[in-house]
Amino acid sequence: MAAQALTTEIDNSHDWKIRSELWARRSGGTPKPPKGQRRKEPLVLCGHGAALKIEAGSLLVRNGFTHHPQAREEFRFFPGSLDIPPQIIMLDGSGHLTFDVF
Repeated sequence: MAAQALTTEIDNSHDWKIRSELWARRSGGTPKPPKGQRRKEPLVLCGHGAALKIEAGSLLVRNGFTHHPQAREEFRFFPGSLDIPPQIIMLDGSGHLTFDVF
């Protein structure tokens, strides 16, 4: 009975890995706005270890981890840049936020 439950759990984790890889390929990452236009959609962050901080005069945003294996997404926004998102939304995440970001 325990061996069957373990086999089912391994099969389910493999299915999740395949599904997450499919959606990662389809999404193509976060698109940049066309040249000369401001970004219209918000930046949505989630997962464990998300971070927002000011580093070297720019806003450094790190998305959290939601599954394994996963590469960390990192964004850097400079003052006055057109690709700065109008909003940053945190969904069910954990991590840190520095006071300088406000």
